[in-house]
Amino acid sequence: MTAASKTAVKGDRALRSADEDKLGFRDIASRIAIALVDHASEGGLVVGLEGAWGSGKSSLLFLIEDELTKLSKEQCAAIVNFRPWLVGNRDALLANLFASLSERIEQVALEAGDATGVSATEARETAEALRKFAAGLGKAGAAIEVAGDIVGFAPVKWVGSGLKAVHELTKDKPADTSLGELKDKLVASLRSLGQRFIVAIDDVDRLEPHEVIEVLRLVRSVADFPNVIYLLCYDSEILSHSIEEAAKVKSGKAYLEKIIQLTVMVPKPEPFQLRAWFSEELRGIASTRNDDELSRLKAVVDYEGGRHLKSPRAVVRALDSLRFFWPPLFAAGADLADLVWLQLIKDGNPSLFRWIEEYCATAAVLSLGTGRVEDTERTKTLASLMDCVEAGHFEDHTYRYYFAEQLPGVDVDYAKDGGQFKLYQRVSEQVRDDAIKSGRLASPDHYRLYFALAGPSHALTQHDFDAVWSAAATGVNETEVLLLKWYAEGGKGSLSKVDVLFERICGERWLGLFEQFPGLSKWSLCRG
Repeated sequence: MTAASKTAVKGDRALRSADEDKLGFRDIASRIAIALVDHASEGGLVVGLEGAWGSGKSSLLFLIEDELTKLSKEQCAAIVNFRPWLVGNRDALLANLFASLSERIEQVALEAGDATGVSATEARETAEALRKFAAGLGKAGAAIEVAGDIVGFAPVKWVGSGLKAVHELTKDKPADTSLGELKDKLVASLRSLGQRFIVAIDDVDRLEPHEVIEVLRLVRSVADFPNVIYLLCYDSEILSHSIEEAAKVKSGKAYLEKIIQLTVMVPKPEPFQLRAWFSEELRGIASTRNDDELSRLKAVVDYEGGRHLKSPRAVVRALDSLRFFWPPLFAAGADLADLVWLQLIKDGNPSLFRWIEEYCATAAVLSLGTGRVEDTERTKTLASLMDCVEAGHFEDHTYRYYFAEQLPGVDVDYAKDGGQFKLYQRVSEQVRDDAIKSGRLASPDHYRLYFALAGPSHALTQHDFDAVWSAAATGVNETEVLLLKWYAEGGKGSLSKVDVLFERICGERWLGLFEQFPGLSKWSLCRG
């Protein structure tokens, strides 16, 4: 992994040539590519590449296309990438598809004659037949009807500027025969050419419902040509819903089965594979400071990662968040394990993320002794926590323990009829000071770093501590001047740095200050 790749945000995109195949899709893609060219249908074929959003469909499609280019010239298929969601006017779908297919056939003609088994003359004749067929569609006017053979479908109608655009593109080659004869000639030309064409259509499920119907009718009723294979990528649940909405049918899945002749399911990652990928790349982005942080990070990846790293997209999103947030937080002394925990929750459950943010803010005020929470507020806060998660989210006692360990003043309630957690419990000075020292999420001085990339307004930075030590080493008067300056800057009803300093002086971490400088005391600091 190069230095640039460690810090570059990847974004939600498919694999590219230089990317590493983390999930082992390459072998799968190779077998699918061979199957596509070995089992093409004389009457055309529509193949569905099914998988949930974020499962890696686009990456698998890229690898299939890449593997197709590696096949022998006798097997090699010509690839046409058709992206209907880039067509501004849905009526132009037909024009764009035929233009893309015609262009690819012409490229085949240019490449012919070098042991491909394809005649340049035949390729040119096929391209000409395709243009005439497209011109025939356009010449037929603004409301052409193409008969389909799909049971339960209304006749397929192409209305408007799409076909007119095709006719404009091909008006120099007008059709002088019937549309049926033109299509018969095109079918014969494609069959004679003997060249496989694979039309890849990604993200079909991202189209508007009415656009979904148009694309499906296009590939099945209008452009069902021999040796042309359509490879459609989609989430079947989402696509079925769009079909039901647009076509007003009871079962979108049944409708889809009339279109898609066979399906290939995107394989699910092997157990622990996504977490292993995440951990491997995380090591290139950041490192822990000590064994305790490393141990907690492993637990976070196991317990929180196991819940949220469910797809390749989830892994990429989490890693991108860490690439973005870790450099400034590392400079501020934040804890890597806490950041990973919080980012996994943010991507997987934003509502829970916001609950944690609000809880930490209240806990920070309680730690300073400037506020209190009544039992009714505790009950309300616990109820809002449970509203953020699915039923049974905290049933696993081990997971419940690790969740509570991340937050200040949260104790696990193991009672059978308990509330699963006890909130806003007392935090000892030792535990609080350890959290402050390590820059943890549970630190009242650091929690806001994890949400706003800045500490709370009352927080004391290391620079502030150094200034106090320096003033104390010089004398009491110099210390007074510094503290009065801080007090004047921190008024307006909010906690000042002086308030926080006095609160911290009560803790063990400040005992050394008074031992080193006997003339300095909390009361002498208040003299001004």
